[in-house]
Amino acid sequence: MTIKVFAFVAVASSGLSFAQPAHYPLGIGDQWTFSGLGPWYQLTISRDTLMPNGKSYSVFEGMSYFPTLQRYESNRLYCYNFSTGLDSLFLDFTWNSGDTIATIVGMNDTSDITFHKSTINILGHIRRAWSLGEGARHIPDAGWFITIADSIGIVELSTANATQRSSAVRIAGVVQVVTGVESSPRTGPIQFILYPAYPNPFNPQTTIDFSLSCAGEVTFTLLDSRGREIERQKLGLVAAGLHHLKLNGSRLSSGVYYYRLSHDAMIRTGHVMLLR
Repeated sequence: MTIKVFAFVAVASSGLSFAQPAHYPLGIGDQWTFSGLGPWYQLTISRDTLMPNGKSYSVFEGMSYFPTLQRYESNRLYCYNFSTGLDSLFLDFTWNSGDTIATIVGMNDTSDITFHKSTINILGHIRRAWSLGEGARHIPDAGWFITIADSIGIVELSTANATQRSSAVRIAGVVQVVTGVESSPRTGPIQFILYPAYPNPFNPQTTIDFSLSCAGEVTFTLLDSRGREIERQKLGLVAAGLHHLKLNGSRLSSGVYYYRLSHDAMIRTGHVMLLR
């Protein structure tokens, strides 16, 4: 299991130029997971789609109040307005700090939106960051606020109740775990999350991600379409956090396969299709 780890903290200022275009990831399979929130708040780009206005959009799934269809062009982020069937500007990366926007389509009809530029230190490298939201940042009852980091995407989601930051991101197939970030303490049962394999269908290799809220023994089992066990691998004691497995089907025949991960007394299952 290979994982790239990075940490980020906000810094007050730097000489980093905002003149160059922003890099906003919009690849199929890109994914953002937020600490302190349930898995249903995980954002994933599932596919691209062509809408009646003739433009292609990336489809975001997992968060009801976040714009579902987005596209990036000429340093501007657009979303599809289902009410009008037209393109709507969501964010212009050339706006100046303190600019106020009348409304943002796709964010529950919010208004009085403010825009800010800052920098974020990621693993010793300072990246540009853009923030957008209702009212003043980090003030109770101020509404929502999001922060986007260059080449990483969304790294912060704030509401009137709490600020949550990315605990892990997957960009261009590379899983990166965010460390050194303070967030609301977790409560409730242990979380054991198995994410869909990508790519799927695959040939000959696919990746299976899973996350643990606490360390424990993990076992991986692969079964054929009839439920017969093909392979079982004990991964041993796995640390808390996000991990990924590489499944190589070079010695398997085409077809549907099921996989199972067990963590202590919990079991999660998924399926993949190998197409040659």
